[in-house]
Amino acid sequence: MKISILVLFFFCLLLPFNTRASKHLIEATFIQPYLVEQWDDIRWKQEFKVLKSAGMEYVIFMHTVHTDQKGNTTAVYPSTIPGVLGNKNDLLENCLRNACRAGFKVFVGLNFNEAWWKVDFTPQWLMQQMELGNKVAEELIGRYKSRYKETMCGWYWTWEVDNSYCKTPMYREFLVKALNINLDYLHQQTKNMPFLLSPFMNSRNGTPIQCAEMWKYVLNNAHFQNGDIFAPQDCIGSGFLNLGEVADWFSALSVVIPKTPHIRFVANVEMFDQRFWTSATLDRIQRQIDLLTPYVSGFICFSYSHYYSPWLRHPAFHKSYIYYVRKGHLPHLATPLPMVGLTYMQDERQGVFLSWRDRYKSQAVGYHIYKDGQLVGDVQRTINEVEPFGMFTVKGPGTYEVAAYNVCGTESDRDQVLVPDYLFEQRICE
Repeated sequence: MKISILVLFFFCLLLPFNTRASKHLIEATFIQPYLVEQWDDIRWKQEFKVLKSAGMEYVIFMHTVHTDQKGNTTAVYPSTIPGVLGNKNDLLENCLRNACRAGFKVFVGLNFNEAWWKVDFTPQWLMQQMELGNKVAEELIGRYKSRYKETMCGWYWTWEVDNSYCKTPMYREFLVKALNINLDYLHQQTKNMPFLLSPFMNSRNGTPIQCAEMWKYVLNNAHFQNGDIFAPQDCIGSGFLNLGEVADWFSALSVVIPKTPHIRFVANVEMFDQRFWTSATLDRIQRQIDLLTPYVSGFICFSYSHYYSPWLRHPAFHKSYIYYVRKGHLPHLATPLPMVGLTYMQDERQGVFLSWRDRYKSQAVGYHIYKDGQLVGDVQRTINEVEPFGMFTVKGPGTYEVAAYNVCGTESDRDQVLVPDYLFEQRICE
């Protein structure tokens, strides 16, 4: 009996995104190829050090073959697939080599075609994309798997499905067929590499129950195997769901996860604010995790490297997140002081814009801009700023307010300036 318990314990330690997941621990981050195009081994080492300090164990390499809107298909590695332009600068090799050195594991994305977002494709086109994915997988296995046997640990299905795609039985069946083309091949070739997909939801396109029914059919009819991972995006960053409703959607999905095969139900935490393409403050990240903890067995994110890495963003984001992971609560930070010198200026080429300066040694990581009481902008400080200041292009006349905020979302008092009508009337007359 004791031996059985011990074996079970060590087995659990090996499970990716396992059910032991800490309430506060995000275990994997996506990385998009464009971000790492110029990275050398030194830069990769720096990033893996950051991710390890944040409690990460896995990287999800977004895609390896990409078809743009004009139909040009390129790879991030030296592909020899007909019709695919290879890359001598092997981005995947760089990732795997440095992940191996750092003790990380990598989920590898296959192909993606931007025509997916038009949603006017035929089933035949989609099946062709899946067949291309199998060719990509075959090439990746031949190039990398024997050299990075443990590091190359899983597959990422790049096609992001939302709850509007498959409302009818016919389209659900198309999705199952497409998934099975990849699932059957990948499970046959790499039995121990789990398959990860990360769909999204939009409350404007249906209800939690409708979404759950769709995925109940797909998860029970596609050829998933034990260890595969279903990781819906929480859609808070995109604004497709809000904090008041996201728990209902994940609660509905949690009920339809099949018992066999054992598919891991994981949440993909969005660490950005798509309204302004800025980093989400840590208080919002905490709420996302707390709301979904009752329903999922672990967390991944999009994307720590893009939105919280101190090599790209204000270092306070990373520093505060580490505190949160280690302590289990947000750091206690001082309320930022209001900025000074808020004014408006006019430039013939840039139009009308606001300008301000921050206080010396302020804890501010960004500035919220309000027009007539409504949030219209978010300007975040970067790692390259020598002197903290801000600038924002004005969206018409009105009363504008600017508040500094810290990494936990606490705002300073707002400073105010009235931008008069005549500035815009003059531009129209000209």
